[in-house]
Amino acid sequence: MDKNFKYCPRCRTRIIQINRGKELSCEKCGFYYYRNAAPTVAAILVNSKREILLVKRKFPPYKNYWDLPGGFVDDNENLEKALVREVREELNIILDSYGYIGSATDSYPYKGIIYKTIVAVYTSTIEDKITLGDDVVDYCFFPKNNFPNPQFAFPGLAKVVEKYINQNISP
Repeated sequence: MDKNFKYCPRCRTRIIQINRGKELSCEKCGFYYYRNAAPTVAAILVNSKREILLVKRKFPPYKNYWDLPGGFVDDNENLEKALVREVREELNIILDSYGYIGSATDSYPYKGIIYKTIVAVYTSTIEDKITLGDDVVDYCFFPKNNFPNPQFAFPGLAKVVEKYINQNISP
């Protein structure tokens, strides 16, 4: 449990109780803070040569690391809408069709707090025409046998890509 949360957001009493490492509770007012994973989406995008598109992150965390296009799901947005929005924002590509691959958990360190995430991963075939958005600094299509695991931003997401490659799944 993250130790950055020290006071109850309801009554401002110091929070001292951590239950099973999952939630914080306030003994004074009975408030419970459940720390749930934030939903995210990612896309394994494949070109006509069956190479996988990776983007280089422009901002922390993991600035200049390789990643799949994707991001956080906004309020009142389902996973599929988030996927289409994130790919459009990062690459100026409109996804018409895509298939679900799997999910993974990861950690997202941001301003001294480590957020837990759960990512839903989809796949689609795309053309090579890409225009980078404002949170991507570069992109590259990697052959399946040359995937840059050591320089990949999120280990859980890298495992989903590895499974995709090893099972020879088609978009």
